[in-house]
Amino acid sequence: MNLKSILSIGAIAGLVAVSFACTSTSDSSGGGSTSSGVTIGGTLSGLSLMSHDKLTTFAVTDYSVKCVTFANPPIAGNGDLGADSTFSLTLDGAATTDAFGCFVLKASAVVATMVFKDSTADSMDGGKSQAPSYAGGGASLNLGAIVLDEDTGEAVVDTATITGDDASAITGSWADITGTWALTCITDTTAGYACNDEPPSLYLHQFEATDAASTVHKGLAVWESNSDYTGCGSSEDLDASIPGTWSSAAALNTNFSFDNLSLSAIKVDWVDGSGKTVCGFAATANTTTCDQISANTANWQSSNSTSYDADDCQAMCAANGVHNISGTCPRQWNVDHSKTAGLTSAGDLVCGVSGCGIGSAANFVVASDKPEKRYLMNELVIQGNIGSVFDSETRTESICVGQDGNGCTNVQCTFTRYTKLSIKQVTATSAVLEVSFHGAIDSASPAACSTVDSNNWVLEEIRESKLLFTAIKQ
Repeated sequence: MNLKSILSIGAIAGLVAVSFACTSTSDSSGGGSTSSGVTIGGTLSGLSLMSHDKLTTFAVTDYSVKCVTFANPPIAGNGDLGADSTFSLTLDGAATTDAFGCFVLKASAVVATMVFKDSTADSMDGGKSQAPSYAGGGASLNLGAIVLDEDTGEAVVDTATITGDDASAITGSWADITGTWALTCITDTTAGYACNDEPPSLYLHQFEATDAASTVHKGLAVWESNSDYTGCGSSEDLDASIPGTWSSAAALNTNFSFDNLSLSAIKVDWVDGSGKTVCGFAATANTTTCDQISANTANWQSSNSTSYDADDCQAMCAANGVHNISGTCPRQWNVDHSKTAGLTSAGDLVCGVSGCGIGSAANFVVASDKPEKRYLMNELVIQGNIGSVFDSETRTESICVGQDGNGCTNVQCTFTRYTKLSIKQVTATSAVLEVSFHGAIDSASPAACSTVDSNNWVLEEIRESKLLFTAIKQ
């Protein structure tokens, strides 16, 4: 999975490959701490000992915890749960000031990301301050009682219950990180980092908002480029995201200047081995636009022949390519897949401000309030020279599974996706940057949502993936 797919919270299907350029730096900051290692322990509650499909039973000892330092090179450690639900692991050679992130695994599969939550501090998303990583400052840390929820994919650590930490040992300072950063991907299979079609750079925008108690909070938005930020009005539309009692600079509250959706702006997302896309139409991926697709008798999903008119074929093209849109400020769109399976003629296809629909039918492409090229935005939690942002989104989507040549079964799947970004500033112009992603399917969803199927794109949406970069400010 590439970086764009990890960061795009609304990505539905299809991975966008972009070019990659190399730069380099090294992480030589250690805060003067020793590197003899760090031991991490705790107790997990909320274990689920039955699989989603109710066919497999697990034991407490099938669970384990994996932690990885946020450093270059990273250091990883694993610890199995005992029968009493406790674990202990060691990050051999890690400095006590190294930040780390953790995952919970069940039978070697990641089921949750560990979240470090400060229940005493408010966050600009309306909840409590939370971070995907933690720097303890001590050689032996106990994370206390960790609450696991496999439906949401979170394992929550209350930072107030951590013992063995030493906040005074966390040194270093944070500089405003706003700017374009060139990226170099680091592969480390031991720690679980892989590289695959990453972008050459990202634009990071740091900003501030003030809560009702006059406390100033820092936030961070991650954009594909500075031109995408300026194209959307040089705004974060903060007043639509922060609590009503909070305030921010007027320029940050301006509504996004979204482009209108049109079939001529949506590009064909994929072609098969013979160069054909939906409805058997000959096309060039990323060049042919959906308004150029015409009617064809070839069924786009199964082997039997079904007649579709131009509206149907263009609608299918739009559903597949809705995240492959050109424009100055394309909006993020979501697709109701239940309305695109087996479309029949119902009048003209119309795309506009609110989405795309056929005739009087409800929109199958639905507008969100987020820009497509802004990947992440939330409170920036800072410890010394390390800053992190954590974001999540819960969605219910339709998938069509069990294709047998005569159709497929439509099911509704509810899942949560988590994206976390951590940045360690080595100097004011060089940094180490980690992006990790994980998701979880709600246990109330049908078992088919967790079943491997060529049409089950939800499994790709929730797949755990991690990327590590060195970064140079341009």
